[in-house]
Amino acid sequence: MKLSPKKEPSAVDQSELEAAATDLCRSLQEQGHIAYWAGGAVRDRLLGIPLHDIDVATTAEPTEILSRFKKSVLVGESFGVVRVEHCDHWFEVATFRTDGVYLDGRHPERVTYSKDPKTDAKRRDFTVNALFYDPVADKIHDFVEGRKDLERRLIRCVGDPVQRFREDRLRLLRAIRFAAQIDFEIETETWEAILAEAPNIHEISAERIRDEILRMLVQPRPSRAIRLMSDS
Repeated sequence: MKLSPKKEPSAVDQSELEAAATDLCRSLQEQGHIAYWAGGAVRDRLLGIPLHDIDVATTAEPTEILSRFKKSVLVGESFGVVRVEHCDHWFEVATFRTDGVYLDGRHPERVTYSKDPKTDAKRRDFTVNALFYDPVADKIHDFVEGRKDLERRLIRCVGDPVQRFREDRLRLLRAIRFAAQIDFEIETETWEAILAEAPNIHEISAERIRDEILRMLVQPRPSRAIRLMSDS
């Protein structure tokens, strides 16, 4: 199978995507909910990287999201994730949550919905992926100093890096992919935790490892990703 990079969205596509995501957040906010863009879309927007998709995080729970949007489907019941079609674009809309103990190196034993975006940010993998953006108020919400790490061009775990990697071993590879993809350095403590936890990578299924490596190969700077994997 021949792999090719994603096609860059046109300026019109980008504008329409952002307008649709903004209108979705506005719709939820009009119902009294907090609703922000979340994760990679916020990071990439601040870096000036074209957006291919936008995820939304909200205080609205799945039943409320499903009742608010006619074209919606529950795709991650355990994690409060709903796929919503809005203004001819599809979005993943997730309820803010906290995670319980991870027992299998992949999934938390339970999740608890939260009304506090700060608690949701604290459970995420890397600081640059834990930013929120309110497109209605045009305001960034940063609870983990993610903007500082964007300025420093650093991939840093949220909280204790060893704990983050033990929760989900795939984060070992994701750290490397993000560092190569956006040409960042991996922060020292995060890198030391990668070296310490790398021998446990076998706990991830071969399919998940393969998929993550394929993502590295079709993004910019695949050689850097391979070099970082070799060094770890």
